[in-house]
Amino acid sequence: MRHNRFLETVQHIITTHLDQSINSDFIAHQMGINRMFLHRRLKAITGKNATEIILEIRIENARKLLSSTDQAIQDIAQTVGYSSTSYFGQVFNKSVGCYPSVYRKQHRGATSAM
Repeated sequence: MRHNRFLETVQHIITTHLDQSINSDFIAHQMGINRMFLHRRLKAITGKNATEIILEIRIENARKLLSSTDQAIQDIAQTVGYSSTSYFGQVFNKSVGCYPSVYRKQHRGATSAM
C-alpha cells in the first residue's frame, strides 16, 4: 500500500504542475526527499524512471484533450508542458505512433460514429 501512495503522490505532483518544467529534482523537492531515493523507489515500483513517468502522464493528458476538446494543438502542447508545438508533435508521434492532428481525426471519428 505504501508503494501505491508514493506513486499517487508522484502522479499528483506531475499532474498539478503539468504545464511547468518538471523533472526529478522538482518532484523530489516537492516530496521532501532525495532525488536518488525518488529514482530508486520509482524504478522499484514501476520499472520506470521519473522522466518516463512524466512523459506518460503528459502524453495521456494530451490524448484526452485531443479526443475530447476542440482546443488548438499548440494550446494542448502548452497545457501538457511543451513550449514548442513541433517538439510536442515529435514526442507525441514517437510515443503514440502518429502526430496529434492525425490522432485527433482518428479518435474524433471513432467517438462520433458510436
